[in-house]
Amino acid sequence: MISFLLSWIPLLVAILVAISKIKRKRVALPLIILAYVIAAIVLILVAHALPAYNEMIESGVGDPQLLAGEISVAIVTAMLRAIIDIPIAILVFFGVRKWRQKRA
Repeated sequence: MISFLLSWIPLLVAILVAISKIKRKRVALPLIILAYVIAAIVLILVAHALPAYNEMIESGVGDPQLLAGEISVAIVTAMLRAIIDIPIAILVFFGVRKWRQKRA
């Protein structure tokens, strides 16, 4: 559930940046990428690392391999999702921007 909600953050930032008065692509595109990076870091920590860490605490067994495995899965997932999410967010930015220019 958390990962689904966090995947919408770059798209929402792209829409907000396109609606705002930011007209330079040099400013807007790094904001979209930064939003994805922040969402990916939160996803890695909240959805994967913390449950694995809590499981280690509850079981009483300090297995660092479990934590490393969960984090590595989250990092690979985030990188693969970046291939899809960032271009979609950029396309949304340009689409909303073009729609807004036609409307004005």
